[in-house]
Amino acid sequence: VGALEPLTDVRVAYFERERRELVGMNYAETVRSPLAITNSDALGYVSYFAELLDEWAQDADADERLYRLGVSMLEALAAGVPAEPLARYFECWLLRLQGLYPEARGNLSPGAAAFLAASRAVPPRGVGELPAERGVLKELEHVHRSLIAMHLEKTLKSERVLRDLGRQSSAS
Repeated sequence: VGALEPLTDVRVAYFERERRELVGMNYAETVRSPLAITNSDALGYVSYFAELLDEWAQDADADERLYRLGVSMLEALAAGVPAEPLARYFECWLLRLQGLYPEARGNLSPGAAAFLAASRAVPPRGVGELPAERGVLKELEHVHRSLIAMHLEKTLKSERVLRDLGRQSSAS
């Protein structure tokens, strides 16, 4: 059952029959699982990453870039990279891969522009080393989520979970 959790990296053996939409699964072997992550904030972001990847993935069209992005997020979270800057990194790369990130970012603060420039040069595991003040991350969150909502024409369900986690963290 754990092999079928969102953002779980698995090896799958399956079979298809002609003229049938459903496939049969022989086995699913877990390679990496978000269930091994002990940080509850990071676990909240797993559903967010998975929902975004699912929204942008085309049915019956394997996209190696989206797969690699998802796996790299799972590896970074498991390595203890702080979830919030990693989420801004993920959003930026997802939007760029889809050709939706505007290159002209003159309306961003110098801190936000610096974070984005630096994020282009580091792998996900290096995001924790990037300078990112809380205000910069909130600014990028607003910009990215506006772009995402505009292109998907909806608000993601996982955003509510992240808001609730944020409130709980603030109250602690």
